[in-house]
Amino acid sequence: MADSNTEQRNEDSERRFRALIEQSSDATAILSASGFPLYITPSVKNVLGYTEQEAMQINLFDICHDEDKESVAEVMHKAIATQGVPIRGQIVRIMHKDGKWRWLDAIVTNMMHDPAINGIVNNFRDITEKIEAEKQLLHANRLYAFISKVNQAISHTATEKDLFDQVCKIATETGKFKTVWIGLFDENYTTINLQSQSNILPEDIPSFTNIPFSPVGPHGTILSTQAPY
Repeated sequence: MADSNTEQRNEDSERRFRALIEQSSDATAILSASGFPLYITPSVKNVLGYTEQEAMQINLFDICHDEDKESVAEVMHKAIATQGVPIRGQIVRIMHKDGKWRWLDAIVTNMMHDPAINGIVNNFRDITEKIEAEKQLLHANRLYAFISKVNQAISHTATEKDLFDQVCKIATETGKFKTVWIGLFDENYTTINLQSQSNILPEDIPSFTNIPFSPVGPHGTILSTQAPY
């Protein structure tokens, strides 16, 4: 009877543990030194959309964003050289099963010296919402700083040309816009003439000079209240 009760308790504990790891918002993988999974928790489906069986066939580097592969390799090399010490991984983009990039935060620990594990333990979680919220806040702060500096320029510049030049400079340096140009209509509202710009290549300047304007063309769309922002 005692053995039967013990077996039942063990089965109950295993079911509870299985339920916990299946519902967790974090996932754990044991990886080989080359990035192939040796084991992965069922909660990988909650994080990246893949089933355990699918995830077991995927190399970490195959679903890592090209721009992040070098930093992932650096963390793996550091982990391999440091046994048993948790290492904070870089925040990187990993391809979700739905084809979208997700930002993951990870802690990596080399447990290759432990025969029971014999791999690199990677505990990871999806922090995409946090990253996107931080980006939106940064964008809002840049926009506020851009508007503030433009207002100052309006108060302190002597000529229209100086103001346009200052606004273009502020837009690229403070607002982090890649390319900026300011144009004015001619008296008949049929042509837009370049007044000032920043970061337009010299060979492209003619494309921004004496531009024919049409209310139904691309410039009309930009200037209309229906423009998608």
